[in-house]
Amino acid sequence: MRRLGELRWRVVDGEVEVELQDQVNRSGRPRDPRLPDIHTLVCLEFIRTAAGQIEALEDGRTPEGLARGRERSWPADQDAEGRFILRQIHDGALRPKLEQRVNPLLITHDRVLHAVSDVCFDLLEERGIGREQVVALFRELGARAGDAAGTAEDA
Repeated sequence: MRRLGELRWRVVDGEVEVELQDQVNRSGRPRDPRLPDIHTLVCLEFIRTAAGQIEALEDGRTPEGLARGRERSWPADQDAEGRFILRQIHDGALRPKLEQRVNPLLITHDRVLHAVSDVCFDLLEERGIGREQVVALFRELGARAGDAAGTAEDA
């Protein structure tokens, strides 16, 4: 399994700071030309993963990787921090991992996930991929997954 990219963020006084690293600037290795633009892939996967975590939070479940409370080392004005790592398994499948810590007195997990998702939408917009296209892509993928599940049940 290899790391494709990592998205890190922190929230300071309500401002979201995001840093996105790919396999090139992380390790110095050249980018694999068979892969799509890693920044695009990381942004898309983060938005997809965050949507699932937001749904879980709305249902009262606590998704894996989320932690509450402030550590002593945190600056007083920092509300949240987190990272999203996207890895590729040997069979080519993607494995996302999201970790996030928040100060629940100042901000909530879902607000941070929405804020970082908005930054990812902006980064995708810079690459010519609009928010509507992203939503349409996820709907299409969801419909395909539903069709595949229905076909498997029929067999």
